[in-house]
Amino acid sequence: MIIIDIVLLVASLVATLIGAASVAASLDFDSSSMIVLGTLVIALAETVVEGLVAGLVFRELDAYTLTGLALMTTITELVILRRRGRNPFATLFTIMRQFGGSVRRLITSPLIVLLVIAVLVEYTWQSIEIIRLPMVSYDSLSYHLIGPATWLQHHAIVQSDQSIFADTYPSDQGVLVAWLGAFLHTLRYSPFVNFAFVMLGAISGYVLSRLLNVRPRYAAIAALAFMTLPPIFLESSTAYVDIAAGTTVVASLLFVINVWHGKRNAGGSAPGLLGYLFLSGCALGLATGVKSDNLVIIAPVAIAAITQYLRGTTDTSGPKFGVAAVVLTFPVVALGAFWYIRAWIVWKNPFYPIDLLGFHGYGTIQQLIIGNNVPQGIKSAPLGYLGQVVVSWLTDLQHHPYYYDSRPGGFGLQWLFILAPALIYLLIYTFRYKWEFFWFLCLPVIIVLVLTSEPWMARYSMSLFVLASSGFAVILERFQMARYRLLRYADAALRVSFVVLTFVTLVWANTPTVYSANVDGYPTYLTISQLVKVAINGNANKVIEPWPQYAAVDRLPVGSTIAFSGLDSPMFTYPLVGTRFTRGLVRLPYSGTSARQLALSMRQASAGYLIMGYTNGDKQLFRNVSNDLSQFRPLTTNDTVNGQDLFELGNWKACSATKFVLTGVNRLGLQLQVTARLTSSCGPEVGRPVFLWEGQQNTPLYSGPRHIVMRGRTNVDGVVSFKIAGVKRSSRYFLRQPGGYVAHVLYAPAATAPFTYAFVPVIKANQ
Repeated sequence: MIIIDIVLLVASLVATLIGAASVAASLDFDSSSMIVLGTLVIALAETVVEGLVAGLVFRELDAYTLTGLALMTTITELVILRRRGRNPFATLFTIMRQFGGSVRRLITSPLIVLLVIAVLVEYTWQSIEIIRLPMVSYDSLSYHLIGPATWLQHHAIVQSDQSIFADTYPSDQGVLVAWLGAFLHTLRYSPFVNFAFVMLGAISGYVLSRLLNVRPRYAAIAALAFMTLPPIFLESSTAYVDIAAGTTVVASLLFVINVWHGKRNAGGSAPGLLGYLFLSGCALGLATGVKSDNLVIIAPVAIAAITQYLRGTTDTSGPKFGVAAVVLTFPVVALGAFWYIRAWIVWKNPFYPIDLLGFHGYGTIQQLIIGNNVPQGIKSAPLGYLGQVVVSWLTDLQHHPYYYDSRPGGFGLQWLFILAPALIYLLIYTFRYKWEFFWFLCLPVIIVLVLTSEPWMARYSMSLFVLASSGFAVILERFQMARYRLLRYADAALRVSFVVLTFVTLVWANTPTVYSANVDGYPTYLTISQLVKVAINGNANKVIEPWPQYAAVDRLPVGSTIAFSGLDSPMFTYPLVGTRFTRGLVRLPYSGTSARQLALSMRQASAGYLIMGYTNGDKQLFRNVSNDLSQFRPLTTNDTVNGQDLFELGNWKACSATKFVLTGVNRLGLQLQVTARLTSSCGPEVGRPVFLWEGQQNTPLYSGPRHIVMRGRTNVDGVVSFKIAGVKRSSRYFLRQPGGYVAHVLYAPAATAPFTYAFVPVIKANQ
């Protein structure tokens, strides 16, 4: 079966690329690189549309339906082109011959050869990580993958309210992930979707450099420089959407800039003009369908398109304005509108859960996402955004872990010393000599970055990386054309410096890696050698965090359905359904505190298992579930499911009330060991959570400051043990279990007296 699916996958990819290349080659573009860029954009757009049709119209999101749609689309494209007298294959064969000659010329450049080696090494390593190691990126496990997994379980694009963000965010990239998963029957390889957008950014950098009159050799350096940046190659092994969001924005603006060029180069015929508008619309549709922040770019694209249209048409030539407007807007609507319409219908807000344009959600972007993730060093930076950017960039002056979250830095040494100055140079250069590139490309990218995100974050700066890489190519071109020997020396120094900084960053960005494991009870980021051993041993899911914490879930029967209450959701949703989505996950509509009503809600949802945490929003419900042993049997003993408990729903033997007895307090050096036992008429209570609390003496037990010091679980004998280090004489320690009862208190009656313990009668925990 898997062999057949792989054959179908290859057939779909080949058919899609042939059709997309044929269409791009028939649009009267003026350069081979623009045709290649157009091919990739059309291929991505076609794949998204085919996924939407299969999942929404046919309700058959599987390999056979997707392959059939790909073949039908390609055949239709070729028939239409033939009837219109177009022969795109001649153009494509010419491009292939040119490509072969270009490669032979490019490999004579030492800089290009070294950068190619760096790219091959890094992306080979990223591919090995994708194939051999489980996904670890936070947002991927939380909400990026649960949507596609749910769609594939239902063979249709349905609601995925297990995570509010999965159910409301635009998800064109999710469709691409589901498309790949339909063939491979797993989402483990979903990061390979990001590789397509990495190529989109690299080709965009090449095209932009060529439009700025840079020779192919230096334009190729721009493409490679983009790919060697840490935020690009590190995030390429995740399911994050930032690479797609940034590169599609640049591509949409690049095409619209060429509206006038296309009109001129096509000799006044409409296809040259409409082709650029159509591809700009496709890229813009992908951009808005990947991330709602990119809605801001619609206005700049529209302004640029109108301006360029008026410059490139007359009353006697070119298409009518209405036709041009439809060609631009239709792909935007087809690729991006569905997600906003669905959110509007279901949640009464197309931008839910964000407050925007009068629509109400949970709060603004700053309140929900950005505000809590800004480090103090960034918050306190002077000069606003500018100061925050500088502080973040300067973080890379010293070696630190490179991740793809909201930490400062992570841009790379080559960015700090070469590409960032190259970006500034590009802004000055285009403002003085290439005004349309400044006003219609550089300025919109910067405005979008400032208005919609935090520019100090490396993951939100993907579009800037394309511009900076092209700026680097422009500088190399200018140096090469310089007549002064000093500038030629500067050119050589710049090349050597870039290579050295790139390879140093390559090492820094992977030491340590982004993968962590539990070492002596603490999560520790692994070195490359440690990670290689894990990959070779084939036990990554038992070692790489957080996957070992889902061992209890992995023991459930295939086809099981796990439920959680409507009060809160698990931190990670994707591991609960499994890498091959063999388990169901449902959010229950119930949000009360009755264990009996919760059980009824689970049975109505055909869910046999419940996951719940004491520290989440459903504390009281958790207490009641823990006490209702006639319906909920705890399955987590010495472990938890990433801090939460797993229960099995059923009709179990009813037991009498539990007895919680302190069995001993012993001094072990400078530590105190406290042991207790939990039993009922059925015997030892196994796997029950017990908490060690610390409060203040001379106050009522549940008054004043108090907090949980440690958490434990009873073993097979119903026994739990805690070791307290650094005991404070001003504090009082007590044990409790979620059933709502305090068992014993540990305290020191005087500053010099030894610690003693006394039995305290049962006290309600909610006093």
